Parts: sequence; C-alpha cells; structure tokens
Amino acid sequence: MIVHLLLSEGADPGVSDLPPDLQRLLTRALGDLRFVDRATLAAVTAEFATEIDQLGVRFPADLGEALTALDGRLAPEVVEDLISELPDEGSVSGNATWNSLGELPPDRLLALMAGETPEVCAVLLSQLPSLLSADLMQKMGPDRASEVMIAFDTTGAVPPHTVAQIGRALGRSAASTAPKAFDLPAEIRGGAILNASTSGARADLLDRLDAAAPEFAARLRAAVFSWENIPDRLEKRDVPRVMRDVPNETVLAAIGNEADGPVATFLFSAITERLSQQMRDELEEKGAIDPEEAEVAQRDFAAKIRELEDAGELTLLPAPES
Repeated sequence: MIVHLLLSEGADPGVSDLPPDLQRLLTRALGDLRFVDRATLAAVTAEFATEIDQLGVRFPADLGEALTALDGRLAPEVVEDLISELPDEGSVSGNATWNSLGELPPDRLLALMAGETPEVCAVLLSQLPSLLSADLMQKMGPDRASEVMIAFDTTGAVPPHTVAQIGRALGRSAASTAPKAFDLPAEIRGGAILNASTSGARADLLDRLDAAAPEFAARLRAAVFSWENIPDRLEKRDVPRVMRDVPNETVLAAIGNEADGPVATFLFSAITERLSQQMRDELEEKGAIDPEEAEVAQRDFAAKIRELEDAGELTLLPAPES
C-alpha cells in the first residue's frame, strides 16, 4: 500500500534498489491487492510514518553501498579485494577517484595518459570537466588528439564496471607517480647536514654507516665536502680565488692549529711563497686557536668553496673512491 501510495503521488519509493527477489515479491503483492478502505489506509500510513520517525540512522544496505560510501577513503588494495567479492563491480562508481584525477595539474594528467591507449584516454576525458578535457586535447598534439577523439566513438558501449576499473587503475598510476616530498636525493640532503656538523661527529657517523649501509655511505661520502676534503677535491689553481673570498681572520683561524697538516700544506703550496710565509708569520704571532673557533672557521672555509661551486665559479674534483 505504501509503495502504491508513493507512486500515485509521483514519488520514487526506491524499488529499483531492492534485491531481485524482493522486487518480485513486492510486484506480486501489489498485483494481489484490489481495494483498501480509508480506515485501513490511514492506519497503515500512520504505522509507516511512526516507524520512519523512529529511525535514527540508515546504514549501507550491502557491500557495494558501503564501498560507495567510503569512496576515496580506503587503500586501493582494500578496494580491489572487496570489489572482487561483489557480483556486480559496476555497482561501485568510484566517483572520488575521478574527482581526484580531475584535481591533478594538466602536466601530470598528460604524463599519465602518455602510456595509455586512446580508448582509455577517451574514457578519462569523458569523466573530467569539459574545460579541462579541452585543455588536455590541445596540449597533447594534433595526431594524438585525433586518435583519442576517434576512440570516443568506440567507447559508447563500455560497461560501468569497466569504467570503474579504468578509474581505479589510473588512480593507482597517479599515486605511484605522485610528486616526491624531497626534490634532492638522500645523499645530497644528508651531505648538507654533515657538512654543517663538526668533523668528529661527521667522521663517527660516516664510519658507522660504512658498516650499517655501505652503499649509502659511499654515496654520502661523495656528497660531503668539508675541510678534510680540500686537498683531494679542490684544484690548486682555484685556491687563490677562494682565499680572496674568505676573510683573512677565518683563513688564519682555520689553519692555525694545523699549520703543518695536509690541508694547510696544500693551501700554502697553491699560493706564492711570499704570501704563504706572511701567513705563517701571522699564525706565529696569533698563537694557539680555540678549538671551537677553529672548527667554525674550517666549516666556513669549506662552505665558501661549495658556494663558489654552486655559482659556477669553480668545479670540484670527483670524490676519490674509498
């Protein structure tokens, strides 16, 4: 009676959402009814309205509805597993996937379509906003655009579950090619931190990495450039250029406690004998340097070399193989 009453008022009672067995049962029951008096109709309607008023929340009727309700909130592998349990995969629309694809920049979408067939591209463009699809068609080139447009004519009979599968596959591809959080590789990022660390901490960490992750340690050592690396990686012809850009106080503090060490010896050998002797005299007058001050000066000296390399004013030699 309620279904007939709703239909007579032009409302949709949702019969199409019922399982086939219930649809058959309802149709037979509707065909068996003839006339109902006003009192009975009023009583049934009142009872139905009371039950509706007492409803607190309606949950999804089946797995398909549950997947649709959670669209865009489940891991792709979970969605695939659950969809395989459905008798009709087309019952899950996957609108969230298409919406997510529509939010990607055009360049990402073009890269995504580059490895797909024209038919898949036609399905994708059919699901995207028209303005975005038109922009993509213009950017993909005339030959490719023609192939995709021709494919529109062959995709008219594609069933809903195939469209949903294409959307999920494209969504997985987009996720696998998502922009990385860091533009620079791990060794460059780690090397920048080690460059700013003290020599003792840097050496200790690199030694530990040699045992724990030798391959990464080798890449990290190649990326690190510090005071100790100067003789192996800075060309002698570039030493005067660096010395001019580093304040004299910093140079003296960096060399002070290691005037006979390998780095100081290398630097002295790359400048004139008169200048090197002058620096030695200044070091002798200056006396011992505070170790912390020397560490900071050495770090600043190496940082200036890296700065000049980044500016293209000198080129460091490759790190020697350990």
